[in-house]
Amino acid sequence: MKRVISFDVGTKRIGIAATDPLQLLASPIAVCAPNEVFAFIYHYLQENEVEQFVVGLPIDMQGKPSHAHAIASQFGKTLTKKFTKIPVAMVDERFTSQMALQSLQEMQLKKSKMKDKKLVDAISAVILLEYYLQYRPTLSNE
Repeated sequence: MKRVISFDVGTKRIGIAATDPLQLLASPIAVCAPNEVFAFIYHYLQENEVEQFVVGLPIDMQGKPSHAHAIASQFGKTLTKKFTKIPVAMVDERFTSQMALQSLQEMQLKKSKMKDKKLVDAISAVILLEYYLQYRPTLSNE
């Protein structure tokens, strides 16, 4: 089987997670600056087969696009143009950052680690990917 990669897109950083080849586990693989992410993807694809990209789509509590929605949407469109053979799923990422912070608290990390925004972005990408893996049959019907 091929891997699935998820992206937690932000203006300063993009958290990236990937599955194992059997698509059972999601793990963080990188946090990149937006201007470095496509070079990272090209390199990753040279060494790994990927069947799906998943991009977190920021939506507010009322179900409306948040201020970062346009950035994530544009990132998804650029992925589609650059990597035409890999489909892109845009998935609601509500609460992933809060869930990442909660996960870090549960790990009882030092406060300095919990404030590490790169770590939060990486964990957010993992949570997004786990959500996608769990619910993809119903997400594809929407």
